[in-house]
Amino acid sequence: MSELSKRIAELSPEKRALFVQRLSSIISSEEAQNRDEQATTTGSVPLTQNARWFFGLNLPAPHHWNLASLSTVQQDLDPTLVRQVLQHLLVYHDALRLRFKSIEHDWLSFIAPPDTVVPFTWIDLSEKNESEQRHNIEETATKLQASLNLEEGPLFKVALFNLGPQGPNRLLFIVHHLLADLYSLDILREDFSNAYQQLSQGKSIQQPLRTTSFKRWAERLAKYSQSGDLQQELDYWLTLPWAEIAPLPLDYPAQLHEFPLSSSTRRISIQLSSAETRALMQKRGVGTNSTHNLLLTAVVMAVGQWLDSDVIGVTIVHHGRDIDCDGIDLSRTVGWFAGAFFLPIRLDKSRDVHDVLQCVSEQYHSIHHHRHSANILLNITRDEELRQRILPCLRNHIHFNFSPSTSTSLGQWTPSPEFAGPTNSPLNPQVETERLRFITEFAGDKLHLTWIYNEKEFRQETINDVARNVYMLA
Repeated sequence: MSELSKRIAELSPEKRALFVQRLSSIISSEEAQNRDEQATTTGSVPLTQNARWFFGLNLPAPHHWNLASLSTVQQDLDPTLVRQVLQHLLVYHDALRLRFKSIEHDWLSFIAPPDTVVPFTWIDLSEKNESEQRHNIEETATKLQASLNLEEGPLFKVALFNLGPQGPNRLLFIVHHLLADLYSLDILREDFSNAYQQLSQGKSIQQPLRTTSFKRWAERLAKYSQSGDLQQELDYWLTLPWAEIAPLPLDYPAQLHEFPLSSSTRRISIQLSSAETRALMQKRGVGTNSTHNLLLTAVVMAVGQWLDSDVIGVTIVHHGRDIDCDGIDLSRTVGWFAGAFFLPIRLDKSRDVHDVLQCVSEQYHSIHHHRHSANILLNITRDEELRQRILPCLRNHIHFNFSPSTSTSLGQWTPSPEFAGPTNSPLNPQVETERLRFITEFAGDKLHLTWIYNEKEFRQETINDVARNVYMLA
């Protein structure tokens, strides 16, 4: 007999009955919650911190701010089955039915019921030559990108292009960023692939049990934003040394502007070889977190040398799904969860990489449990004192986005050579708060280290020097 069983047996009949009643109540509550997650979700949804940030931009064309994926699919897809799969996904993933309505200088969001109309376009280009096919694909993609409707929907569209003997199918996914992040786009593509294979084999669609619905997560966020726990988080963020962050030394300080212009945005990219990538991944432990901290350390050391400063402001992107919250599982939920948190990193006086790595890692992990609260405070409760401390210095932060290598079950899906259309309206400014962005991406087994900057603020030689230093330090 276990220790718990012994203790239950020692209880009086009255206390034992009360214990069983409470236990049954807990089990029943969890079972009811699980049943609720599997039901089709509709109705009003509180705006999340990401949605409030987005609408706070007051973009001229808010309907056109998308994510897109244009893939070459070796399998010959049946449009009828594709339509059935999409109908299933629209029911299964409630966020795909989100709508947004502007009322008296504010926005409301809700999840619409499933519709019988599937946002799917099939275009037969089998009689066209290769040049005409490319033109038609890119022209259609451009039109679809601009066709989403925040209030009426849909905010998710799919197009299938049949190229006939000229080549394999092209499959285009377009989704408004308010509904999804890049992680969500991977979920959609994977669910589509699995569901299609099941239907093509004469089987019914069987998906994993739903994880936490986007609606329930948004409701939990709204409740948390009114709690005393968030006040404690505010106290934490106010203690950080925002005023000590060194400004970035602009080469052309006379040309300041609020948002960088896309026409003057430039990229510097260093591709590591397969051997260099493996060596980097194996340094100081194995795993993406070790590589993340190593690259973060290299970036702040290189920038610290450039600025001759010991406090570097960094905006660190995270996927936003590792939530320390009972009953919440966002691992396979579609929605815009990805976000960023802001960290003034104080460098160790030592110039030894090992010492600085330990110093940076400790600061990064010390903020781990606080990383979700900053954007709630800035964009939902809109705490004025915190906004005055953080927002003015963000232009001097380094945007750091480490994208670890991910495996995929999409089989023969590969990126298409054609252009998927502009994901952002030309009427909208390029919204990048930080002047300097560092992005890492895996292409196969090779790691790309990319710096994005504005040539009206920095000379190419300046950013080249920083990029080379990061490469050498990593």
